[in-house]
Order: sequence, then C-alpha cells, then structure tokens
Amino acid sequence: MHHFTIFCFTIIAFANIITGTHAADIENGKIVFKRCAACHNADKPDNRIGPTLQGIIGRKAGSLEGYRYSPAMINAGRNGLVWNRETLITYLHNPQGMVKGTRMASIRLNDDSDIDDLIAYLESVLPRQNEK
Repeated sequence: MHHFTIFCFTIIAFANIITGTHAADIENGKIVFKRCAACHNADKPDNRIGPTLQGIIGRKAGSLEGYRYSPAMINAGRNGLVWNRETLITYLHNPQGMVKGTRMASIRLNDDSDIDDLIAYLESVLPRQNEK
C-alpha cells in the first residue's frame, strides 16, 4: 500500500509539471502579499496609500467608498472592470498596461504561480462582497 501511495503522488506531481497546472499555495500567497503590504491592507478595512484589498473579489474597480482613486481607475470601473481571478491576473502582470493612468506602483508580478498563490491568499482572508 505504501508503494502505491508514493506511486500515486509521483504521477500527480508529474502530471502537474507536464500540464503546467499549479495548486495554489495560500502560505506562499501570504509571502507574496508582503510586496503589496507597503501600500495595501488585506485583512482590515483601512486604506493605506492604496485601497484596502478586503473584499476585492467581486468589487467594481474604483468603487470603494472613502478612497480617492485615479480618474483612470474610476473610468475602468464605469466601463465594467470588476476584480475577479482573470482581471487580477492581467492587472498584476502589468497594471499600467491594463489601466493606463492608474496610480498603482508597477510591482509587476510575472510569475503565474505567485499570482495564483496571491489570489488564493486574498480569497482566503477576505470576505467576498456578496457575503457581507
């Protein structure tokens, strides 16, 4: 039985490498978030230099009350930009490329697995807007 278990884990790990899939790692996401923490809170409603990311999933861009967004971010929200997994991936790869004129510092997270982990972390610590 022990050899069978090891065999199964090996096959799963090998399949993940070949297919390029990545199981999100919330703990790594917490580490990746440290790059964001200079400007953003994740688990508090308080804004910093940037808006709090509490409840970011499902939130319309530029819409958090009490934060002064750039005109570019407000317009992006008015034009339908809502933060979800796909939009965050695109934005985190290149904030200025997605919302030209945003005030967000270009940290440019380029590692897809780090971005997946960061989003998993945000989803794990943040209440979804529709759950409030």
